[in-house]
Amino acid sequence: MVDTTLPMEQNPQPLPKLPFIVGGVIVLILLILAIILGRRPSSPVVSTLPSPSPSKKKIATPPEVQFGHYTLTASLPAVPTDLQTYAVKANLTVDEVKEVNSRLGTMNVQNSANGFGLFYGETTISKDFTIFDTKSGGFSYTSVSNPDVSSIELSTFTPVQTAEQFIQKIFMGDTTITCPMTYKKKNRPNVTYVECHRDWEKMGLPIVSSVGLVNVPELQRLAVLQPGMVYDGLPDMNVYQTSTKQDGLKRPNDFNTITVQVSEKDKRVVAADSNIRFITVSAPVTAIVSPQEALDMFIAKKASFSFVKPVGKGQVEPNKIYPDNKVIAQEA
Repeated sequence: MVDTTLPMEQNPQPLPKLPFIVGGVIVLILLILAIILGRRPSSPVVSTLPSPSPSKKKIATPPEVQFGHYTLTASLPAVPTDLQTYAVKANLTVDEVKEVNSRLGTMNVQNSANGFGLFYGETTISKDFTIFDTKSGGFSYTSVSNPDVSSIELSTFTPVQTAEQFIQKIFMGDTTITCPMTYKKKNRPNVTYVECHRDWEKMGLPIVSSVGLVNVPELQRLAVLQPGMVYDGLPDMNVYQTSTKQDGLKRPNDFNTITVQVSEKDKRVVAADSNIRFITVSAPVTAIVSPQEALDMFIAKKASFSFVKPVGKGQVEPNKIYPDNKVIAQEA
């Protein structure tokens, strides 16, 4: 599996001023949007990208694992013969951000500070806005229809086709993003939400987050995980008409996802939120550790990453579960 989790800093230094700076920037961005949009009741709410706050707590060291014997109950996976490695873009330059926004029609810079930029553009049909995270490439896009336009030539494409065309404008030449899932929300019944992910089959291997694996149910087989499927998810009764037949559950869209909102009235994209990273280069894999070699390295305590977690529900006290910060058992 392809692990895209960034390494975590073990002892971060407190940065008490940063949350206030980030908060001030976001408030300024929302204020600018409010002034531009005015008091039009039909304007959709702009969903801003979350800005991570620096942790002031010391990150605990994972417990040491000691098992007397290992029993493998699952079959080892087959290794694909054709694999690629991918480099993702981080810390986009000003020119790169402007290039992406030019494809969205939001070429004018309204504000840019602390890793976030607000861009806008206007046509005879709509006013468009993009909040762009220059550090990760994530963005939030909103398009507000012009009330002065009496007639618009409506598209004949389906919501999925409309979303795919929108994505290709942004991720030009990238064929690894597919849009297999749709759903609706009760508070916006005239909008179809099209959920898109980097396709695991096209990438060659699953794309997972080490942190995200912690939230996978204990009895869930990793071999059958699929992007966009809900596994033991939180309730969200606002979600319905899901193509995955998982109504009433919160969508897992916080990783490897771009969600495009398509208006059923205007037949066009009215909003989009993305945390998919831009790929810069790809190269063939010339050598890979086999599943058996990986298992042997894990047993020999040479794994690059491993973790344990308690089984069950409820609040736990790590000091009681892991005395001396160790996990000791006869068999695993």
